[in-house]
Amino acid sequence: MNGTTVKQIAAQARISEGVLYHHFASKDDMFFEAIVEPLQRAIGGVFDEVAEYDPTSYSDEDLAEMTSRFWSSMITSVETILPLFGLVLFGESTRAERFYEGTFSEAIDELAETWRRIYDEHGVPYPARVVALSTIGIALSFALDARYNSEQDLSASAERLTPITQNGFWPPVEPV
Repeated sequence: MNGTTVKQIAAQARISEGVLYHHFASKDDMFFEAIVEPLQRAIGGVFDEVAEYDPTSYSDEDLAEMTSRFWSSMITSVETILPLFGLVLFGESTRAERFYEGTFSEAIDELAETWRRIYDEHGVPYPARVVALSTIGIALSFALDARYNSEQDLSASAERLTPITQNGFWPPVEPV
């Protein structure tokens, strides 16, 4: 990003610099928009998965399948945007802060609001934003593993995450 000029971007796109400046105020704005759009699309698919969730309409088997589908979608979405995500979050700090405080936080809030609605409807006391951040973190970890670990199988990972998601990380404890 820092070594690339607007002239080089225009040449690669086979358009004039003027056309670029007509649509973007700066190279930074171009970079930001190149990341925001794909990220919003990817996260939008995840929202659709969560928004459809109604625990009363699923059998245990259907719930497991839906949860596995959710993890598959979540990890795939994050994996798709991983390079862009890395560039913006771990690049220039002002850009990273702008992205985190704007697009990323808005996406987390939207995901949390979807969960909050479900939790309120069903009397679940979980903090929705914590759940949203946790799922993004888990998906990010698995997306990184998928990208750099050739032995990682997305389908198997989603299936393994399903009982953990449904039952929690800790085994049930019998009362003493």
